[in-house]
Amino acid sequence: MRIGIIGAGLIGGYLGTRLAAQRLPVTLVGRSGFCDEVRAHGLSAVDPRGRKTTVAPDQVTVSTDPAALRGCDWVLVTVKSAQTAEVADQLAPVLDGASRVVSFQNGVRNPDTLRARLEGRVLAGMVPFNVVRDPSGTYRQTTAGNLQVERRDRVEELVAAFHHAGVETRSDPRIQEIQWGKLLLNLNNAINALSGRPLREELLDPGYREVLARCIEEGLTVTRGLGLHPRLDKPLPATWVPGLLRLSTPLFRAVAGSMLRIDPEARSSMWEDLSRGKPTEIDYLNGEITERARVLGLQTPVNAAIVRLVRQAEGKTSPRLSSVALLAAIASES
Repeated sequence: MRIGIIGAGLIGGYLGTRLAAQRLPVTLVGRSGFCDEVRAHGLSAVDPRGRKTTVAPDQVTVSTDPAALRGCDWVLVTVKSAQTAEVADQLAPVLDGASRVVSFQNGVRNPDTLRARLEGRVLAGMVPFNVVRDPSGTYRQTTAGNLQVERRDRVEELVAAFHHAGVETRSDPRIQEIQWGKLLLNLNNAINALSGRPLREELLDPGYREVLARCIEEGLTVTRGLGLHPRLDKPLPATWVPGLLRLSTPLFRAVAGSMLRIDPEARSSMWEDLSRGKPTEIDYLNGEITERARVLGLQTPVNAAIVRLVRQAEGKTSPRLSSVALLAAIASES
């Protein structure tokens, strides 16, 4: 089975490394700098337990050209959401009817964007964990969780490949509910980016948790309006999360231990984008909530304020707002 990955960033690089380390035929499509580095030094990744896997340069194929994915049985899409339509156009003439495509991207729109060009070949997926790349070039999974893939077609062969690589993966027919559950938790990406703090430090601050609780409450109002029941990759209902976030910090530490099992230096991908002066995925996260609310005739002032604050920071860097300053900014914006 040949597996291709287009968008060899943090998630794509990590998953590709884990798969290629098990001698699976993997082709990674990324930027020229990424390809040059892999050809010179190979790849390495560390799982949450600290176990390291390495891939020699001759164990993996890298290319800047999506045509290199021709003949792949599975293609994993891990590009930023704004690039999805472009990637769909690139893949359409390359892949045949036997190839299957999985969107492992943030947000909930990307599978439909891919399907519009690639028809029935696309499955939705969800990545629950965070990945960072340390100064040595090693990809590190900094939080726990199981990959989720839509249960249809030949998906169990892909699930088996990930299991063989030590990446716990599940298939589920109700993937849309899982995607929306992940979107609700991903509303924290922007808060983390605006704070400029490591995720664990941010989540231990009751002020930031209050902002996240309000964002999620607005998101739950939207999902009710859409008739959706978001599910989390955790043993608790999504509707409980705002209350959990509003517990005192000692109680939150005790009850939400799994949320705090995070690498001390881990930050959100949106923080990475702001720190590098790159466009963010805000329109596909908090912006998704505000846009769906607009269509439904609902008000989501906190998420709207977060969207405006992130857009103001794009092209600059994280404003490093304290929780007090963020709450004040939301009050003045909403």
